[in-house]
Amino acid sequence: MEAKKHLEEKNGAITFARSLKAWRKSEELTIEALAKKVGLTKTAISRFENGHDFPSSETVKALAKVLKADQAMWMVYIVRDMIEMKGFEGVDVRVKRA
Repeated sequence: MEAKKHLEEKNGAITFARSLKAWRKSEELTIEALAKKVGLTKTAISRFENGHDFPSSETVKALAKVLKADQAMWMVYIVRDMIEMKGFEGVDVRVKRA
């Protein structure tokens, strides 16, 4: 079974918040350590990981660099999460790679 499908079946849809937290933990960083590396507050990282706020594109870039994550996929997750929060249905968001 594909990893993404497995995660979604076990835990629900992958969100930016859940992805960020998983990447941070996989790099064995505390919220405080990640915040320091990207120049943010612990509160900001916590809000992102709890789905209460979304980072700017510049912050996504910094987070992805520190965590060695896919910046484009995180942008897709953020847009998808925002669409869902607004209650839109039937919108498909994807990354088109050149």
